[in-house]
Amino acid sequence: MKLFKTTLLLSALAASFSASAAERLYLQTPVQIAPGSFVPQAVRNECELESHLVEDASAKITKEYGRVELATANDDVGNDKVVKITITNAWGAGGGKWSGPKSLEVLAELKQSGATLSSATFRRTTNVGLFRGTCEMFHKVTRELGEDVADWLNEGAPSKPVKGEDARKPAE
Repeated sequence: MKLFKTTLLLSALAASFSASAAERLYLQTPVQIAPGSFVPQAVRNECELESHLVEDASAKITKEYGRVELATANDDVGNDKVVKITITNAWGAGGGKWSGPKSLEVLAELKQSGATLSSATFRRTTNVGLFRGTCEMFHKVTRELGEDVADWLNEGAPSKPVKGEDARKPAE
């Protein structure tokens, strides 16, 4: 019985030590639009792509990879890792499904102490389906991109450039 209690105590201490020593992962907010990138002004004004990317990426990363905390670029995160997402392009006119598919491209960077450890570019495009409007179509794309970023982190965040429109499956 004494051995069991000792083993239990040592296990609890080891678990608490590893939990306190665990590195935190942060998602930098707000998501930025890269200078010189193409994002239609109406989409910028109405669709709130930046906030949807933060919500969708943080939810998917937490579900698929592990807990992620939000931090601004000015927050002191010590030596912990930070995921930074930047919108590089958004294609699509207003008019919902009648004006064709909508596409969004983002650059995801994994940073630590200001250095970029890895980066990947992801692009998703909607199929013309049962969407009601342009923003709803873009929001479907942000959910898919959030999943792409979480999958990328699960894969060890390998560097991978976008390889054309079919680099990742289209948002359905």
